[in-house]
Amino acid sequence: MARGVKKDRIRFAKRVDKRSHLQRVGIADLFLDSFFYGAHSTATDSLRGGLPVLSVAGDAFARRVGITLLENMGLGNSLLVNSMKEFGEVAADLAANNSILSKIRTQLVGGWSSGLFNTQQYTRDFERMAKLMHEIYCNRWKTHRYMHIVV
Repeated sequence: MARGVKKDRIRFAKRVDKRSHLQRVGIADLFLDSFFYGAHSTATDSLRGGLPVLSVAGDAFARRVGITLLENMGLGNSLLVNSMKEFGEVAADLAANNSILSKIRTQLVGGWSSGLFNTQQYTRDFERMAKLMHEIYCNRWKTHRYMHIVV
């Protein structure tokens, strides 16, 4: 309240089951990802619950999770920034322009079918990849060379 935030705008949430948690995260307007260490599963839950996540690209693994999440959801152009200055500017623009957030939320509703949350497809792809790696490994003696496999 000392900073001008009204008391009714802050909500402390009790621990609930996953489904209930995903349903309630959407009451917020925007998730601001942290800079030095990205949100990982918390950002994933937020996106699944329909809450837009604003993230800053970084060069370390812990900073790059937001990039993967947002790009897989097709939101990299609108919610991924490259500097803290841009982060502040975009956050302020989104706070002032609810129509942009509404469009992003519409994209998130269809995001449940994206590759990011399609565990059956991920499992099939992973199994296919593992079989291919095993086949390459088993046949390496035919080529007399080792191969690097990028997945």
